[in-house]
Amino acid sequence: MPAFDFQCSQCGQVEEWFLAKYRPQVNCTHCGGVAEYLPSFNYTSRAQSFSPVVIHRDAHGNIRLPGNSDSPVPPGFIRVELNTLPEIRRFERDMNRKETEKLQENQSNKRAFLDAQLAYSRECVAPAVANFSPKGKAFYERMREVSEQKQKEFASRSTREANFHLEAFSMDSSNRDPHRDSSNDWGFRNRK
Repeated sequence: MPAFDFQCSQCGQVEEWFLAKYRPQVNCTHCGGVAEYLPSFNYTSRAQSFSPVVIHRDAHGNIRLPGNSDSPVPPGFIRVELNTLPEIRRFERDMNRKETEKLQENQSNKRAFLDAQLAYSRECVAPAVANFSPKGKAFYERMREVSEQKQKEFASRSTREANFHLEAFSMDSSNRDPHRDSSNDWGFRNRK
């Protein structure tokens, strides 16, 4: 629920109320008088702060993500702190771009290798196919069609993005599996 500040017109006390819906007035809990809504424009004082995200970067742009913010910096790397959400989102976008390029290059190399391997296999099998019976040739052609269809499906599935993100700033209960383990019995209660 959102928090609203109210100032009493009688005793002058300022109180913070958590209300589901805005109201212009509430009853003061100190003196029982009428407390008026007090707009607050100092949002930075109430902004949630967080410890900076620490990364290690070398001169070539290679990134290391330390397990702890005070982990020692490896030789040749510098410590970089990401202090604001825009800096974190920019870092995620840059990492996604770089990792997606690597992923696409890897998938392209894999497809080229598999295509070359398939062409060689078909070349080796071609003399034997000439001696197949009509049913054998029909079966071979059907298997070849199925193989080509699977290759097309693989090519369409393999073009995806890296989806790099810093979990603490991107995951919440709406997009993360709930934690379940036997120590807290959460998720195990309804099992039979």
